[in-house]
Amino acid sequence: MNSVKLTDLDELILNVRDKTSRSYISEAVNAYRGSAYRAAIVATWIAVSYTNSL
Repeated sequence: MNSVKLTDLDELILNVRDKTSRSYISEAVNAYRGSAYRAAIVATWIAVSYTNSL
């Protein structure tokens, strides 16, 4: 059986190395906490896309 490790969202933000991507992920987490799920998905996608373009 696969084990799943749950982590705190703030801890995940700290694991992002690029400062700009960290800002985007932080914005996504804040949107998620405010129940703006679509905005959270978009902000996360932007952060991932930005990181891949570097």
